[in-house]
Amino acid sequence: MTACLGTKLDLEILQHITAPQPVEEFLEQGAAHCIFVRQQERNHANGTENTTQNASWEFAHDIIQETIYHGWIPSYQDRICYHYRLGRKLWRVLNEEQLEDYLFLVVSQLVFASDLLTDDRERIAIARLCLSAGIKGVASSNFRKAYYFLQQGNVVLGPQGWHRQYDLWLELHNAAAEVATSLGDFEVTFEHVAHVVDHARSFDDSLRALTTKVHALGNSGKFQQSSDEGLALLGQLGVDLPWKPSKIRIMLDWWLISRRLRRKSNESLMRLPEMTDPQKLAAMQVLNLIFVAVAVVNIELTAVIGLKMISLTLDHGLSALSCVAFGVFAFSVGAIGQDPDQSYRFGQLSFMLYEKYGTRAYLARISAIHFEGSHCWQRPASEMFGPLQNAYQVGLETGDVEFALLCACLPSWVKIEYECLPKLEQELSVLRERMKKYRQTTFEMFTRPVHDTVHNLMGLSEDPTILKSPLAGEQITKAIKDNTLGSVHMWAKAHEVLLCCLFGKYQIAKDLSLTASEIAKGGFGPLGGSFVMFYCGFAEVALARETKRGRALMAKKYSRLLGKWSIRAPQNFLGNHSFLEAELAALANDKRTYLKFVNAIAVLKETKHTLLVAFANERLAYYLRDIEKTDESLSYFREALTVYQDFGAKAKVSHLMECMQRMGYNQQPAASG
Repeated sequence: MTACLGTKLDLEILQHITAPQPVEEFLEQGAAHCIFVRQQERNHANGTENTTQNASWEFAHDIIQETIYHGWIPSYQDRICYHYRLGRKLWRVLNEEQLEDYLFLVVSQLVFASDLLTDDRERIAIARLCLSAGIKGVASSNFRKAYYFLQQGNVVLGPQGWHRQYDLWLELHNAAAEVATSLGDFEVTFEHVAHVVDHARSFDDSLRALTTKVHALGNSGKFQQSSDEGLALLGQLGVDLPWKPSKIRIMLDWWLISRRLRRKSNESLMRLPEMTDPQKLAAMQVLNLIFVAVAVVNIELTAVIGLKMISLTLDHGLSALSCVAFGVFAFSVGAIGQDPDQSYRFGQLSFMLYEKYGTRAYLARISAIHFEGSHCWQRPASEMFGPLQNAYQVGLETGDVEFALLCACLPSWVKIEYECLPKLEQELSVLRERMKKYRQTTFEMFTRPVHDTVHNLMGLSEDPTILKSPLAGEQITKAIKDNTLGSVHMWAKAHEVLLCCLFGKYQIAKDLSLTASEIAKGGFGPLGGSFVMFYCGFAEVALARETKRGRALMAKKYSRLLGKWSIRAPQNFLGNHSFLEAELAALANDKRTYLKFVNAIAVLKETKHTLLVAFANERLAYYLRDIEKTDESLSYFREALTVYQDFGAKAKVSHLMECMQRMGYNQQPAASG
C-alpha cells in the first residue's frame, strides 16, 4: 500500500497505514533493505542540513517505488483495489481536521475505484469529497488540481448524476466550468455549460452556467457573442440595456445618477442595506463580466453598464460587486474628463467597499479599472506600477486571469514613453507568452501594437512606420462595419500615428488619426486618451507646418482639452499639452515658440517622458533651423540623438542622422552610448 502514496511519505499517514506496527520500525526495516531513506540523510548527502527532529521519509529512488507499484501489484484491477482500500481506511480513521489536511490524498485514492462503486450512497459521499477537494484547490490557487477533482466528482456520479443527486451534480458542473475558464480551457467550459443547460430544471438553475459562458466567450476573444448573450441574459433578469445608446440617453442617465450620488457621502453609501434579490445579484454579476467585451466592441455601452450597476446598488442595496460598480462608474466619468473629482472619489470608494467585503477575487478587477480610469486625475501615472503588480498576482491566485493580465498590460502600455526600450521589449515578450498560455486573446491583441512599436523603434523591422496589425484585412473591414474589435483596430492605428509622427510621415499620420482619434472618446481612459490626442493633434500641426496649409483646428481643440486636464493633473498631462502648444506656436509664427519648446522639454524631463523629451528636442532643432539659427539647432539635434540612443530607439537615431545629413550637417553629431 505504501507504494500507492507516491515517492514522498508522510509519517502521520504511514502511522495509520502500518498500525498496529510502529511506523518507525516499519521504515527502519525498509531502510535496512535500501527501500526507504530519511530525508535528513539525503539532504546531508547533498551538502545541506536538516535539523528537524521528525525528519520525513521517502523511497530511496523513484525506480524503487515504481518497481514495487507495478511489479508487486502487476494487475491493474489489483492496483485499483489497493488504492480504494487505502482511501477507505484513511477516510475511516482520520478525524474531521485530519481529513481536511489530507483531503487531496484521500480523494485521489478513492476516485481510482469509480468504476467499481455499486452503492449509490457511497458514490454520492465520494462525489461530495471531490467537490470539497475542488473547492480547496481553488482556494489554494491550484486550479489544475481543482479541475481534476471536480471532474472526478462528475465521473463518480456517472452520466445520470443529474438524476442521482441533482444539486451536487449541478454544483460540480458549475464549479468545473468556472475553473476551466480560469485555466483557459474554454471548450471544456462550454461542454459543462451545455450539460447544465440541457438538464437544468429551471432558468434559475441554469443562470450560473449561462453567466460563466458569457465570461468564457469574452475571455476567448468572442467579444460580440459575449456581449450579445450577456445583454440577452440581462433581459431575462429584467434589466434591459440598449445596444446602441444615444448620447442624450447616456447624458440624461448620468445626470440623474450623479444627482442621486451628490446627496450621499461615501460613509452614507457604505451604510446602504444589503442586496438580497437573487436576480439583481445575478444581473450585477453579468454586468461585471461583460464589461471588457463591451469595451472592445461598443465603447459607448461601457458608460451604460456603469450607470446600471450604480442604479441597481442604489435601488436594491450593496453587495460584494458594488466595489466593481463604483469602479466602473468612476472609469466612465473619468475617461473623458467629464468630472475628474467625482471620478477619483468613486474610485476610492470602490476600494473602501472592497475592504468592507474582503473579496480578494475582485482586487484585480477594481485595480485595473481604477488605475486606467480615475487614479491619474490626482496621482502620477508611475505610482500605479506597484499596486498593479500586486493586483496581478492576486488575480492569478483567485482565478481572475482576464483582469490579472490587464493589470500586467496597463503599465506596459504607459511605459513606452518612460522605459528603456530593450527592457520593455523583454517585459512585453514575457507578458505576451503568458497571455497565449492562458489563451487571453483580448489583451494579447491590445498588447501586440505596443510590442510592435517597440520593435520598430529599436530598428527590428524593415519599415518602422508599419505595424503588423493584430487583425487581418478582412477582419478589419468587418470590425469597422459591425463595430466589433473596433477598439483593437483603433489602438493599433494610434501607434501607427505615433510612428508616422516620429518618422516624418505627417500626411499618413493625419489620415490614420481619423480612425485613432475615436479613442479620445473615452474607451481607453484618460492616459490612453491623452496619448492619442497628443499624437493626432501633432500630426495635424506638423502637416500644416510642412505644407503651409491648414489651421489645425482639431489640434487646437485637443490642446484646450489637454490644458484643462493639466490643471487637474499636471504630472500626467502638462508635458503633452506644453509640447502641443509649442507646435501650435511654431505654426502661428509666435515669438514665444522657442520659450514654449524649452518649457515643454523641462516639463517632460521632470515627468520622465523620455521619448517625448527626445522628440521635443528634435522638433525645437527643426524650428531653429527654419528660422536660420543653425548653430543652436545643432545642439538640440545632438541632445535628441543622445536621448534617443540612451532610450534604445536605434531606428530613430538612424533616421534623424540621415535627415541631418540631407540638411547639410556634415559634422556627425556625437551620441552617447
